Amino acid sequence: MLVVSGYQRFAQSLVDNHNIEVYLNHRVVEASYREEEEQTVVVCANGKQFTADSVVINVPIGVLKKGAIKFNPRLPNEKTGAI
Repeated sequence: MLVVSGYQRFAQSLVDNHNIEVYLNHRVVEASYREEEEQTVVVCANGKQFTADSVVINVPIGVLKKGAIKFNPRLPNEKTGAI
């Protein structure tokens, strides 16, 4: 993954100022919000799972169009319509 200019600064700011963990080179296949635990679980193609209070997934629109990431609950209709 290559993040250029503004996005790189944004990510670096999260790491430097907010003690945020960033994982690179993990192909996300599923992101599920567990309401009862108020946490999100991210599942990667390599089998690794990460749990967090909040998750930012930044992918090209083509990945979303292909449906390569399963979201649970599903993305809202207004988002899927825009995709």
